[in-house]
Amino acid sequence: MRFSVNQVFEIVDGIPKILSTDIKMLSESSDLYSLARDYLDEIDGLIFVQRDQYAGYKKKKKYCIVLMPRQDKLIVCHREEFIVEFDEGRASKLFPYLWETEIKTLNQLHEFFQHISLDTL
Repeated sequence: MRFSVNQVFEIVDGIPKILSTDIKMLSESSDLYSLARDYLDEIDGLIFVQRDQYAGYKKKKKYCIVLMPRQDKLIVCHREEFIVEFDEGRASKLFPYLWETEIKTLNQLHEFFQHISLDTL
């Protein structure tokens, strides 16, 4: 299980005092989303765009990969050549030039990113 912990504190007389603590358990889909974001944020040349329903990564003007967290899975919209063995994908309704792959486990996420060629993104 993974958690997100946010603390607000102030320093009084040189001593830190915690004002509030917010602990939130990460669902598997938000965990998958954060791991995918961490991976994609390391790639030079991609422009990150955050929207209400998704996070996308553009190269030039078009998205090359889009992440959409859902309650029990992570939907990744990607170029057709990234279709991986565990899911043949399907055309995306939101991004007609991309394909959707559903990712439900950390192993599937790792397998997906093993098939992505950073040169072709």
